[in-house]
Amino acid sequence: MPAARCSWAEGAPELRAYHDEEWGVPARDERRLFELLTLEGAQAGLSWLTILRKRDGYRRAFAGFDPEAVARFGPRDVQRLLGDASIVRHRGKIESTIDNARAVLALREAGTSLPEVLWSAVEGRPRVNRWRRLRDLPAETDESRALGKELKRRGFRFVGATTVYSLMQAAGLVNDHVVGCFRHAEIAGAVDEEAVLARVRELCLALPEVTERPSHGAPTFFVRGKRSFLMVMRNHHGDGRFAIWCAAEQGTQPLLVDADPERFFVPPYVGHRGWLGLRLDRGLDWDELAGIVEDAYAAVAPPALVERAARP
Repeated sequence: MPAARCSWAEGAPELRAYHDEEWGVPARDERRLFELLTLEGAQAGLSWLTILRKRDGYRRAFAGFDPEAVARFGPRDVQRLLGDASIVRHRGKIESTIDNARAVLALREAGTSLPEVLWSAVEGRPRVNRWRRLRDLPAETDESRALGKELKRRGFRFVGATTVYSLMQAAGLVNDHVVGCFRHAEIAGAVDEEAVLARVRELCLALPEVTERPSHGAPTFFVRGKRSFLMVMRNHHGDGRFAIWCAAEQGTQPLLVDADPERFFVPPYVGHRGWLGLRLDRGLDWDELAGIVEDAYAAVAPPALVERAARP
C-alpha cells in the first residue's frame, strides 16, 4: 500500500522527492538555511515546483550559496544573473539574495549567526504541530511575524511573515506534515543530528587546547592537535546508531567503563578500535552528552589540561 503523504506533494516527482526527503527536516547549517531563505523568497508569485526545477541553476548562479562569495557580487553579477534563464530573472529577488548574504556575514560580525537567529523563534527545538488537513495549516504565525521583523531589522529582504513561515516549515523549525502523513512521525521521532553536532562542537571547543578538523569526512576534535578524542558521524544507516564516537580506551586502560551496552556499541571496523559508538536512537539529554565529552577528553588529554578543564 502506498505511503500516505501531504496532498501538496502528490503529482510531480520533484515535489514528492522534496517532501519525502527534505521538507520539515531540521536544518541548522548556515549555507543550507541561506539556500532555503533564498528559494522561499524567489517563490513569491510562483509555484514551488517552478523553484525546485530551478534549484540547480540557483546553486550554480549563487556560488553554491556560499554567503561570503555571494556577498562579493556586484552590479556586473546582477546583470549577468538577469540574463540567466536557469533562475528567476527578477532584479529585486537577485539583489535581495546578495543583500541577504551580506546580512548573514553581518550576523557573524555581531557574534551570532543565521541558524541562531532563526532557531531562536522556536527556542531552539522543532515545534511539532498536529494538523489533520492541509487547509488547517496557517500561512503565517505570531512567531513568523516576529522573526520576519527581526530579520528585516538585521538587514534581510524578502522576509515577510508568509515567506518566513514557509522557511520555518522547510527548515524544520516546525513540523507541519499532517498527522496522517508518514513523514510526520518519522521527523518527530528522528534524532536532530544538526543540534547534536552543534552542542558537541560547543562543548568540545570550550575545553583547553582543543581544535577541530575533519577525519574520515567527519568533524573530529583533537587535544593540542595530536590526540583525537571525539568524532561526530552522520547517520548513514537510518537506525540512530552511527552518530557519535568517543575514545573508549588508551593503551590497555578501558574508558567509559560504566557505558551502558544498551546505549553504546563497538563499531565493527578494525581501524576504529578504541572507540565506542553512541546509540542516539535511545534518546539523549544535554547533561549526559556533556558527561560523555568530558570523559572522552579526560582519557586522552594531559593531566594538567584535564585539571584546567575541571576548574569552575
